[in-house]
Amino acid sequence: MSVIAAVVGMALGAAAVYALAQLPDLKGVFEPDFTGAIVARAMIFAIAMTFPCALYPALRAARISPLKALRHE
Repeated sequence: MSVIAAVVGMALGAAAVYALAQLPDLKGVFEPDFTGAIVARAMIFAIAMTFPCALYPALRAARISPLKALRHE
C-alpha cells in the first residue's frame, strides 16, 4: 500500500511541478528535471516514512486476542 501511495504522490507532485513550470511568471526560471536517482530517493524516503507509522498499529493489533478485538466493535 505504501508503494502505491508513493507512486501516486510522486505522480501528483510531478504534475504539479510541470503545471507550475508552465506559468508565465515562472517560464524559463523554473525548469523541472526528474532523474532516475531522484525518483529512487523519493521512493526510498516514502517507504521509509510509512514503515514506522504502520509499525505501531500493527504491533498493537498483534497484542489483542481476536475474540477481544471482535467484541470491541
